[in-house]
Amino acid sequence: MAAATADPELAAQLSARGSASGVTARLKELFVADLAAVTAADGQALDIIVRHIDSGRDLSSWPSIRKGLQGQPSEGLRTEGQGMFLVDVVPVWSPDRLVGTLTTGFEIDDALAGELRDMTDSHVSFFDDEGRLVASTWMGAARSTLEAQLWDGSDSVLPYEVVTDG
Repeated sequence: MAAATADPELAAQLSARGSASGVTARLKELFVADLAAVTAADGQALDIIVRHIDSGRDLSSWPSIRKGLQGQPSEGLRTEGQGMFLVDVVPVWSPDRLVGTLTTGFEIDDALAGELRDMTDSHVSFFDDEGRLVASTWMGAARSTLEAQLWDGSDSVLPYEVVTDG
């Protein structure tokens, strides 16, 4: 991904503050990512693709984008809409300055949970920082039971182990 951020065409397009949609779409295909975002140097989104959301939002409050705007790459989990993504953010440089960031990510979804279940012979579930179930190998009533047991709306600590009927 770092090699893509040194691409003169990307730097030129970001420097011109034009639409980055063509670049973002190519990057999404190149990295086979579920999420791709390109920002200008001030953190304003030039384009975001998560099965296309929007552009123009200020993403500079995202910790990973803020770090990228300081010239440092970062990675982590990001909740966007109803999805959770494992993301990588890298700064994009022109020859003389930082011109923005590039974010790519892979969605943490039921398909990923299923792949992990197949590797470990264990059920797998992912929750966001608000306790919302975002992906799981559990289906139907077992999934509903799991979510209800883990999140009751209070600020109590979530349990480490949960018994389901599945």
